Amino acid sequence: MRRGSFSSAILSALIVCGIAIPLLPTAYAQQGEFDIQKKCENDFVIAMEYWRNRQIPDAHELFTTVVEACPDFVTAYEYKGRCESDMKQYGDAVRTFRDGLDVDPDNVSLRIYLAYVLFVSQDFTGAVGIYRSLLDDDPDNVDYWVRMADASQKSESMADAVMAASQALSVRPDSLGLWKTFDHYLLINRHIVPSIQTSERIYLRDPGNVNVMSRLAGAYAKVKNYAKAVVVYEEIDKMIFPEDGSEGIEFSGKRAQDLWLYATALKKVGDIDRAVVVFEKVMGHEKYANDVNALVNFAFLLKDAKRSDDCVRISSRALEVDPANCAAQCAKGKGLEGQALALEKQKQFDAAIQKIMEARHLFQQAAGCANPTWQKYGAAEVGRMDEHITRLNQRKSQAD
Repeated sequence: MRRGSFSSAILSALIVCGIAIPLLPTAYAQQGEFDIQKKCENDFVIAMEYWRNRQIPDAHELFTTVVEACPDFVTAYEYKGRCESDMKQYGDAVRTFRDGLDVDPDNVSLRIYLAYVLFVSQDFTGAVGIYRSLLDDDPDNVDYWVRMADASQKSESMADAVMAASQALSVRPDSLGLWKTFDHYLLINRHIVPSIQTSERIYLRDPGNVNVMSRLAGAYAKVKNYAKAVVVYEEIDKMIFPEDGSEGIEFSGKRAQDLWLYATALKKVGDIDRAVVVFEKVMGHEKYANDVNALVNFAFLLKDAKRSDDCVRISSRALEVDPANCAAQCAKGKGLEGQALALEKQKQFDAAIQKIMEARHLFQQAAGCANPTWQKYGAAEVGRMDEHITRLNQRKSQAD
């Protein structure tokens, strides 16, 4: 009997007996066990060539053929899953990596890639579980701790994120990058005081790092230590606009935000005039030149600096951008009130009354605002404007 006929006869007999036969790929069907293993190895080499040439679909097809024919070929599972990950078929990749781990449960590469795919497919809790298992075997692996911190933060397990970042730092305490990572997780977990201590340590080791300085100044402000915040923000200001007129660091949107916070800190310590100077720089950035919130904040700052004319000018710009903005209405109202008081000192009572009437109209609009804060503010100011009008009319009568 020919070999093919004999094999067919055995196959038929097994089927008749009800024994399930795993189907091999067509290219492997007539191979002996040794030949199948050899062909798997050869096909794996070809698939790897496809992989190196970034012919991912061709590589994936051949890796799939290999794992079907040789289900113990662990490395083929790894690259099949990596192909699926590259093709953004994350569900298939997860299944492939888990199939490989069924064959070799301790395989490190499969676990690393499984954790990665779980992370990018937003199964952050699953990714944390894999990193925990990897750390059980390799507790000093800093990369695992950092990745676990990231996955924990994404899964909103903030305490675990801080713990993992702390563990990474304990393994490599001299790493400036890890100190920054630890500080990041402290800050987002609202551990402000420890974050300040960490940021101060980083600042001492890397004094020219503007991002570290920004975090440190922000942390000082959050605990209302505005004096220290001012010191650090001032250094940032000098880095952007050097006093000697030389070219400074890029005045990016983030740096403009730092100057906004600097102006706020200056106001908190009572240095209104410097706050105005700093905020003028903020308004010079294209991001904030026509930003209503920035214009309103600047207008109120000018009001505090008793620069009523400038307050009216800036708040009018804000109302040009958003005519119904309640905060801008109130800011302009306060500027008009300041102008009225100046006119009163000059005994120009009619002009002062006219300014107060304009202010009252703006506050009346704000009193109808949907925002309860400005609604309340506007209503209170309407009452004050009425008192102003009564008092000014009395002074006018006395003068006449």
